[in-house]
Amino acid sequence: MKIVFLTSSYYPFFSAIGKCVYNLVNELKNENEIIVISNMTTINLSNEVYFEGQKIVRIRTSSMMSRDRILAQNTNNKIATLINKTRLYLLRIAGYLRIIISKHTIEKPLVKEYFDALLSVDNVDLIIPTCYPFEAVVAAQEYKDKINRKVQIIPFLFDKFADSPTLHRNQLNKKAKYKYNLLLEEQMIKSSTKVLYVDSWLQKMKEHFSQYDEKLIHVEHPLIIDHFSGIAITNEVANDDYIEITYTGVLDKAVRPVSTTLKIISKIIKKNNKFRFHFYVLGNGIDEVNYYNKEYPDNIINHGQVESNLALSKIKQSDILLSIGNTDTTLIPSKIFEYMSSGKPIIHFYHSDDDRVISMLKDYEIGYCIDQNKEIMDSEISSLIEFCISKKTHKKTFEEVQKIFYKANPNYISNIILNGRGKIDE
Repeated sequence: MKIVFLTSSYYPFFSAIGKCVYNLVNELKNENEIIVISNMTTINLSNEVYFEGQKIVRIRTSSMMSRDRILAQNTNNKIATLINKTRLYLLRIAGYLRIIISKHTIEKPLVKEYFDALLSVDNVDLIIPTCYPFEAVVAAQEYKDKINRKVQIIPFLFDKFADSPTLHRNQLNKKAKYKYNLLLEEQMIKSSTKVLYVDSWLQKMKEHFSQYDEKLIHVEHPLIIDHFSGIAITNEVANDDYIEITYTGVLDKAVRPVSTTLKIISKIIKKNNKFRFHFYVLGNGIDEVNYYNKEYPDNIINHGQVESNLALSKIKQSDILLSIGNTDTTLIPSKIFEYMSSGKPIIHFYHSDDDRVISMLKDYEIGYCIDQNKEIMDSEISSLIEFCISKKTHKKTFEEVQKIFYKANPNYISNIILNGRGKIDE
């Protein structure tokens, strides 16, 4: 069978969704031909590449390529920097206006890029588009409607579309387009063989699409795999005198704010300066990490964005892992599955008691959860410090983690894709 995934950023700079796709590809590639069409920068990367038995096609719209070229310029010239900032601002304004005047919250040029890439693939049997971006879903539908009515489509829905808190640029636009975006979601279900979705879509499916229940399959993120057995450890941060705590992933001021977390971290450092916090991050929350780095240069370190394997090596090397919950608690940070796969102790900062990570870490047994909305008393800081000191050397085996969270195993989910609702030996 020839299977085509449509997704966002992929190899070598995997997004959270890209990692999920990669894990499924590894389960499916031995008996199927796999092509992954990814929307990501092509600066210093080829448009096509073969990697670990799969073909990767990289696409980009013209406005995205313009943005990539501007961001890739490294100059100390103040005038050039000002010009580049102005160009980026104008590109953002143009993108904003395109979304505002369109009927749906869809980038039509991105749909076309996915569609054209699909046209270059012969004899497609199955298309698995992911959301984000929903443009991948729309492109798959167009391909089925216009080119191959027999092709199967199985969307894998991670991030929200019509109900997204950030995608629509502003609340007025979200409300104005909601019923049209909702129709796109329904059309997606109708044209698909089945639809896989994670927790963030659970309420939407119950409230709006229960009539299609036979097609809808609720799954976990396919991220419980043994990431770490073949990952080498570097010696950059190893120091037995310190408790090394690592955060990897995105920091976003709206979706995953870090300000309260950093305030609590500063209290920990003031009480015990043998804690060292490493951030391997991207996103608009980086400035806040840099601010605290200036205050505590020996204890809070921003390493910036790194390739996936390097991030994994830092997780493996750390004593404790740091998790920050989303403001929208229906969105489970996919990072938590990767963290649990490591078997390391986890500290989780959450925004609401509805955060499902709290119950997951209860099952995991070596987690510590902190409510960011409450005033953190000195006794709680002491308790957190004691947890870190006492659990520093604790570790679960991968086999233990896999047994607890078997529904997040890519093998379990790949069986659902190919065979049904996951009826395999458990």
